[in-house]
Amino acid sequence: MANIYLMRHGKVSGVPALYGHTDVSVDRHIQCVLAENVEAKLSFSRVVTSPLIRCSELAQQLVERNSELSLHVEPEFMEMNFGELDGVPFEELGQLGDTLDAFSRSPIDSPLPNGETLSVFYDRGIRAWQRLVKNTHEDTLLITHGGVIRVILAHTLKMNWKAPELYQRLQIANGSVTHLETLPKFDGWVTVKSIGLSLTDIAPNIGD
Repeated sequence: MANIYLMRHGKVSGVPALYGHTDVSVDRHIQCVLAENVEAKLSFSRVVTSPLIRCSELAQQLVERNSELSLHVEPEFMEMNFGELDGVPFEELGQLGDTLDAFSRSPIDSPLPNGETLSVFYDRGIRAWQRLVKNTHEDTLLITHGGVIRVILAHTLKMNWKAPELYQRLQIANGSVTHLETLPKFDGWVTVKSIGLSLTDIAPNIGD
């Protein structure tokens, strides 16, 4: 048995916008607090991270605090690329606001201009996830993004990953942890133990 903790990065410093591949940072103090809480509440020996700075900076802090941790950067765990809307403040969208509304109502049918389609994003995320599960034999922390965590849950629970409700109504808060358990001996069988918990709500060292 191995535990995999899916952690969404902390709240970014940018103005309200769709942040996909835009490399926006998290305040240094927030990263430090998250690192301290992760150390206090979770037990793991490997860190896997999206390369975007809002994730990788926290991963690097954790490794600096504990030299026994291994670190792997996986580009396929990046958030969805939102194309022409990526990183644009909501208040500056203008007529593109209608495009965003259509995408929100049906992301599978209304892809964003020059953005990644939902199907490509899903396939990318699940390809990386299946590879991670196959090669996981030790407790692992994956620092990634809300969209990635949602598609992993949809895949694991055999939910409809095309449904807009998955992205609109499933709350995956910044800094939250989703706990999955895998059994490598049983062809990567995965069980969902908890979804979107705040670090403050987790008992210390739940991996022990």
